Amino acid sequence: MRLLWLLPLFVWLPSSVVAQRSSAAATACYKVEGHADARHCLEEKAKRSAADLDAEETALRTALTRSGDESARQLAAFDDAVKRFRQYRASQCSFVAALAAGGNAATDRRLLCEIDLNEARIFQLSTDHPGGV
Repeated sequence: MRLLWLLPLFVWLPSSVVAQRSSAAATACYKVEGHADARHCLEEKAKRSAADLDAEETALRTALTRSGDESARQLAAFDDAVKRFRQYRASQCSFVAALAAGGNAATDRRLLCEIDLNEARIFQLSTDHPGGV
């Protein structure tokens, strides 16, 4: 009886796993023939999103370096944010993979999570800084 309060959690978990499939990467990659091709597509998209994020971070770091008197403080804060984002991404995507309860879906979910978080971070970095640095 005491465990009845857990029932909503078990009902919620599968929907959160399914929700991960809504990304543009999933839409593109799951159109291909076979799981091996879909996995390859996801791996390539994950690499591309990581490279795009690295490029956005480099561009912002360069702009901050040129921004004047506050650049040292801004760079330190930015480097801390980069480190913490990467820690968050690793933890969150491990959690999302764990929701898939193993099998092929776990790796797919981790890759989709990484792609989605990288793309969101790129958008954030490109729009959140004042003055269009």
